Amino acid sequence: RTSVPVTGGVPLPSGTQTTNWSLWDGAVEIPVQITKLPGRTPWLLLDFQSSVSANSTKTYILKDVAASANPAKPVTVAEDASQITVTTGPLKALISKTGFNLFESMWLDRNSDGNYDSGELILSPSAESNINVFNASTGEVCYGRGNTDNIAWEYNDKMRATLRVDGRFRNGSGADFIKYTIRMTFYAGRSDVKVEYVLRNSYQSNERPV
Repeated sequence: RTSVPVTGGVPLPSGTQTTNWSLWDGAVEIPVQITKLPGRTPWLLLDFQSSVSANSTKTYILKDVAASANPAKPVTVAEDASQITVTTGPLKALISKTGFNLFESMWLDRNSDGNYDSGELILSPSAESNINVFNASTGEVCYGRGNTDNIAWEYNDKMRATLRVDGRFRNGSGADFIKYTIRMTFYAGRSDVKVEYVLRNSYQSNERPV
């Protein structure tokens, strides 16, 4: 395994300071993103990447020393009222906030020169909805494109950024059918994106077969 993203929670003894931590692989400090989780007992959420040889194990040490290591290609986010641009090093992704359709455009920096030119475009904007469900009772297609209620970052830092989008599917007449939550997670230095997709039945008195 090479530079595999790892996310895990670590509990701290009550009263322990929850800032100025760093992660070590033996005598070498490695880049880590640390988020303090709310709760009575302090918990730290660690995001880092691990490289482990086949049939071997690795032990990391969390030290109460300020971190100084940074990833070679951190996650960066640029955002305005209409769109979000995320770069991870090898990958650049454009996401629309006004007409959310998963990804609008995507580039892959194949020659690793830090630029995303027209020849490296791997996904172009689509006139079709990329977010659909089928009503299993009627066979009708319900569309989720642009029907968003909330777009916000759950995590946004150098090692990992997770964007949460809450929206709704509507039928051809524009009536709400069922809601969804989509989480899109980007990792430093990686070209893959993790997309988690959840249907949320907000119509308790009705069955929604999809």
